[in-house]
Amino acid sequence: MLEELLTTKLKTVTPQAFPLKAPEKVTGAHLIYQRTGTARETHLDGPGGIAVVNFRVDCYQTSYSKTNALADALRASCDGWREGDVLYCSVDNDIDFGAEPDADGYYRRSLELRVTYRES
Repeated sequence: MLEELLTTKLKTVTPQAFPLKAPEKVTGAHLIYQRTGTARETHLDGPGGIAVVNFRVDCYQTSYSKTNALADALRASCDGWREGDVLYCSVDNDIDFGAEPDADGYYRRSLELRVTYRES
């Protein structure tokens, strides 16, 4: 399953990688990811078995510079990633949410990943 492969990949960047939302008392560097869309290849005779799946990965850290370093590590790890049924991954967008922390004291930067995946 693609989400399992992605979670394993994200945990090479930081061990705290969570789908949809982080646990309430998370501390330190963490990633939150969400599937934002899927396009499936089709042929005249039916499904092609290839999907292009978009994910947003939010990077959180306790300072602006640490957040940027975390996001840069994520980009370096995922851009060009190929493994098993992951045919290719690209980083299509990089969004900086500014130099002010949120209410919990975390800074945020988001990367949008496009993963071309062979569905079974």
